[in-house]
Amino acid sequence: MKATKKNIKKTKVIVHYDCGFGNSLFIRGEGISTLSWDKGAAMKNISHNLWSWESQRPLSSMEFKVLINDKEFERGGNHAVCYGQKIEITPQF
Repeated sequence: MKATKKNIKKTKVIVHYDCGFGNSLFIRGEGISTLSWDKGAAMKNISHNLWSWESQRPLSSMEFKVLINDKEFERGGNHAVCYGQKIEITPQF
């Protein structure tokens, strides 16, 4: 069976945070080959305080944290999400 747009699952991370003009948010983590704890993946800026990251790659679960400019980690514990789920967070720095 061929994959169609209807049956392709996406794992989505939505971040509500205004990191200030000229700054960007990044995501680091584990559980999927496109993420690591060593170097962040840039998140997509949707509006001044809305950022997103998504993947269609299969995973069982992943843990992640958000960073400002791939340097400053958010406070608190790691976030977790499973394949095909959407999570919305508001990090504290």
